[in-house]
Amino acid sequence: MNMPLMTHEMIQKYFDECYKPCIHEIKQTLCLKLNETYGELYYYSLVKLLKYLNITSQDHFLDIGSGIGKLVFQIFLTTEAASVTGIEINTLRHSIAIQIKEKLQQQLPEIFVKKFLNLQPGDFLNFELDHITIAYVCSIVLSFELLNSIGKKIN
Repeated sequence: MNMPLMTHEMIQKYFDECYKPCIHEIKQTLCLKLNETYGELYYYSLVKLLKYLNITSQDHFLDIGSGIGKLVFQIFLTTEAASVTGIEINTLRHSIAIQIKEKLQQQLPEIFVKKFLNLQPGDFLNFELDHITIAYVCSIVLSFELLNSIGKKIN
């Protein structure tokens, strides 16, 4: 991709502004159901992880349990991944992510020309994932049974 990627500092400031109007909704999503624990990877932790992943234009990234979309958007804006997908079972979290995606499409349309960003509501176990080359899941918040199902699905 010939388009220069945004710096991580620019992205962090931009996200802060994008999510600011949603703060009240975000707080409502934190403790809805016991089986829908919410947690997120900190921004600069992902920056470190990205150094190891070496995501290329041939990669298709999946975030299982994408929440309000922060990780998905960071991958989309700072890597050359051909596609980035987030799947979230909680409808309120998913709707917040959709709001932010719409804002990104309005404000940064040029980024959407050569790359694909997909946000799906629902249970990832019901999706076809054959094209995915990199899958991320925050496993510390999931049960052993669900982690086992994830492993089977990915394999």
